[in-house]
Amino acid sequence: MDDLQPTVLALVAVVIVIYAVRWYTDPRLQGDASLQYPDSAFKIATLDRWLVVFSGRRMVEELRKRPDDELSGPHGTWKDRYHTDIAREKLLKKLYSVLPDAIDEIFVAIKDNVPTQDKEWTRIEVMPAVAQILARASNRIFVGLPLCRDEAYLQLVLVFPGSLVKEAGILRRVPNVLKRALEEFGEDWDNKPNDALQWIVEKAIPRGETASTITQRLFVFNFAAIGTSSNIMAHALYRLAENPDLVGALREEVQACISDDGWTGTALGRMWKLDSLLRETMLTMTRKALKDVTLHDGTRVPAGTLLSANAYPLHHDAAPLADSDARADTFDPLRYARMRSGAGQSLRHQLTSTSPEYIPFGHGPGRFFAANILKATLARILLDYDVKLAPGPRRLRFADRHAAHADWSCPL
Repeated sequence: MDDLQPTVLALVAVVIVIYAVRWYTDPRLQGDASLQYPDSAFKIATLDRWLVVFSGRRMVEELRKRPDDELSGPHGTWKDRYHTDIAREKLLKKLYSVLPDAIDEIFVAIKDNVPTQDKEWTRIEVMPAVAQILARASNRIFVGLPLCRDEAYLQLVLVFPGSLVKEAGILRRVPNVLKRALEEFGEDWDNKPNDALQWIVEKAIPRGETASTITQRLFVFNFAAIGTSSNIMAHALYRLAENPDLVGALREEVQACISDDGWTGTALGRMWKLDSLLRETMLTMTRKALKDVTLHDGTRVPAGTLLSANAYPLHHDAAPLADSDARADTFDPLRYARMRSGAGQSLRHQLTSTSPEYIPFGHGPGRFFAANILKATLARILLDYDVKLAPGPRRLRFADRHAAHADWSCPL
């Protein structure tokens, strides 16, 4: 009997891996779970932990409305989470004043990462290029020039999400390239930086925080800004490659908006069709319990538990999409642009709009920053490039209208 124990454990491990992979790649499983556990919470085994999933509108609203001292983002580790306040009070309020710098960096980063020769087709590995572009654009606001273009710094930023899971030690080491930026600081001086690093430093000094802790907070900004946005941007580009007829309408809209208002937040806000495409490709919301939490139905969630919303049944509910003139389970890039054109609907159904029926971004202030970076990047690409799938055996597999479970190495 003892000889059977390793075999049984190995089989259990294999089953857990298969189920975990299916949960993220087979949306039908998420739909089935919502029927089995309506308006309740259930847990599934992922590769490294249990995940508690909230199902139904009431449960999702509870997940959304729980205060920040109870539920954080999925990688919150501080009791004093003032970097969240910075995102809300600094980044959001100053967004339009810092956006021109981010757009400038987008233009330069696209040229650096999508090299072309005349009008010849160029093969591009999508995810590395997209991650580099978004990392540089975001860090133009986070750390400014020239650090946002420093290859050593960008490498750390881009490997951070994986290192966060595999090796927490990276967070305890202050990269040499950042030490130079942290050596001198004070209350005020000429040409004082207007970036997230400076905002963090100003909060950190009175608290006596070390350079290592400042680095951790800065890297969490990057984790929030780059990882999910890279997937969304890649998904949108793949969709454009699969739907070339869509490019003309989007390009026309971008040209009209830029012609009227230039490369501004106002112009990006008027790009309804581009906004609709990105909204149609979004993902889901995840939070982490910072303390023991008791739900309205008496369910107790221990501190440290990772929580997620079961977005699939909400995003495929036909009722909220009744005015879209398209099936809820069909990818329709202009769905929300049509819905916004109805009377009194212009401010609803935007990329940054959230509700119990639509929860991909979560409800944090960072979604406004991410939305503008995504729209500016995609708008520039639409104006300067055509996109098609590169020839070869690899093909996309769109398992769900909101998520492309593709071979991310599939080139364009």
